Amino acid sequence: MAVVMYAPSVALVGVTDVPLWPFILAVGAVSTVYTAIGGIKAVIWTDTLQAGFMYVGLGTLIIKGTIDAGGFWKVIEVAEKTGRLTESINKWDPSPFQYNSFWITTFGGILHWTCFYGLNQMALQRYCSMPSLRHARIVMGLTVPAFWIIGIMCCSIGIIMIGYFHGCDPVFTGEIENMDQMSILMAGRILAIVPGLPGLFLSSLFSSTLSTTSSGSNSMTAAATTTLGAAAGPLVGLFFLGIFSERANKNGAFAGLTVSSILMLILSVSNNIEKPYSRYVLPLVQNASNPMCRVFNSSSSRHSEVHISTFKHHLDPHPHLLHRSDWHYGDPSSSLFARTSPFVYAAIGVTVVCIVGYFVSLIFPQNLSEGKRRFAKGCTYSGLHLDVDKETYREMEMLEKNHKNFIDKEEQLFKFDHD
Repeated sequence: MAVVMYAPSVALVGVTDVPLWPFILAVGAVSTVYTAIGGIKAVIWTDTLQAGFMYVGLGTLIIKGTIDAGGFWKVIEVAEKTGRLTESINKWDPSPFQYNSFWITTFGGILHWTCFYGLNQMALQRYCSMPSLRHARIVMGLTVPAFWIIGIMCCSIGIIMIGYFHGCDPVFTGEIENMDQMSILMAGRILAIVPGLPGLFLSSLFSSTLSTTSSGSNSMTAAATTTLGAAAGPLVGLFFLGIFSERANKNGAFAGLTVSSILMLILSVSNNIEKPYSRYVLPLVQNASNPMCRVFNSSSSRHSEVHISTFKHHLDPHPHLLHRSDWHYGDPSSSLFARTSPFVYAAIGVTVVCIVGYFVSLIFPQNLSEGKRRFAKGCTYSGLHLDVDKETYREMEMLEKNHKNFIDKEEQLFKFDHD
């Protein structure tokens, strides 16, 4: 949630005279107040309203931005010329030691969003608030296409920005401080002709922030894993192991989760320390032909036209290295752990949990009664057709009752100690 609040705040800092911390403080305070007062019901209603702002704001920017960038085919031409399509996406190499490819995007994305919409506490609270399983399935069926639309719209804005700023890098002209502020700069330019339209885009930007922050705040009271930042891959793998393997037990689940979590930690730390893809920058600046390309002169408070490619060459310490396609595979001097694409972390986590968990379960089997074994098999995919008999139900009810009595005694002891 910290990243969600930070990103739009950084974007606004570049186009306003307000420092960063008031934006972050305002977002956190607003979402906390209405979440604390209204609970999950307030979160759902506000999320619905905020989703409307997101669709309208993004749609407006896409239409106007495409027109100002020269039209749809011009945008596609620039995206292809600068490598945004073939260089970063249309790659069929199955190796995980590259920044991105078709296979990495497909399989890594499927497992990542399986965790987000299938096991994430924010999503589960919404499913559990439904009156029946049928209604929960309807919600899921409507959510996935809606998310696809939002994802396509956001990617479209990124490609439109390439066409709009082609031949002019606003970071090197001094108009903004970093790339995160480009969308705000473009929205301010092309939507300024109609009063209120820039504010509409800003509302869509912050609507997603408030939505995620409020949902996360409401979920943290119910799941400690959210605050601890549990990895998506190991969590999905744990459920996959239990659902698709009849032999899985607590020994295998614990071993698989532990090994996978340690491996994910090593991969993440290595990637952040060595930064193998830090020089993988696709070209934005080609020439100074773009009429919107201006360099800000702070000493005289005016704008002047310069040859931007020369300006960028002067600032870049290694211009001959920045745009080489070889950097798609990372720095050759970095380790394989660091060069593993961050987009396959979820897939690696799932695979490690399933493999380690299955073999550990075979080596260290768990002794269960026939009733418990039948009940456990009924929770797997292959055992969905099984009917659990009355004896098994009675045994499970007894276990649940004993667990409840244990919790009650713990609460009584806790109250006694504090009295």
